[in-house]
Order: sequence, then structure tokens, then C-alpha cells
Amino acid sequence: MAGGHAQGGLEAAPRRKSPGRRRSIPLDVRQKLLVDVQRGPQASGCKANPWTFRLLHDHLEKKYGVVVAYSTAAKNFKDMNIRLKVPRPAHPKAASPEERPAFQREAREEIEEAAKAGFHTVFSD
Repeated sequence: MAGGHAQGGLEAAPRRKSPGRRRSIPLDVRQKLLVDVQRGPQASGCKANPWTFRLLHDHLEKKYGVVVAYSTAAKNFKDMNIRLKVPRPAHPKAASPEERPAFQREAREEIEEAAKAGFHTVFSD
């Protein structure tokens, strides 16, 4: 029989699952990192507060010796369901809560005028 296969040929050869690609951040390090995230950056030896992906990336390298690209680390953090609760800056010209009703009223009037002139307004997310 060609190829040295046992009786039954290739079909009789046992199938085994391929192990796949090795994780860029090992499972045990992932678990430790999740504990660090819950404890907070200062409890984990970092001076900054709150966590940022950049700070987590640096922490991963310094504490655990895992060297990966920032983008790889950020993707792994998202896969680990790490969501950062960081306040985002508001635009300096953003309307204040008191100014919003007037802005909405003016915008509605402009849309109505445009509709009368034959323009169609489409809103998207």
C-alpha cells in the first residue's frame, strides 16, 4: 500500500483537532490581568488613574513580561470584555443643557422650511 498508511488508507487515519495559533497573551496572564483591572491601577502598582489601554499595555509588559504590539493588546483587552469607563471630552462649542431646546426648535424650523422648498431630510445613525 502506497504512503505507508495502515489498512484502510487515509480515511482510517485518526482525526485530531489542530491546536491552532498560540495566544499572544497566555490564559494565566489574562486571568491575572482581569484581577488587576478590577483592583484598579494604583492597587496594581501604577501611578495613573483610571486605566487606559495604553497604561494596561505598559502594565502587561512590565509586570508580566508579555511583549505585544499595542493594537494586539487593545484587541485582546476588548476580547476579554475590558471596557474602559473614561469620560470623553465635550466639544467646546457644544450646547449646554439650557441651550438645547432652543437649538432643537431652530433645527426643526429649518427642516420644515427645507421640506416646503422641496428638499428631503434624511437622518442617519
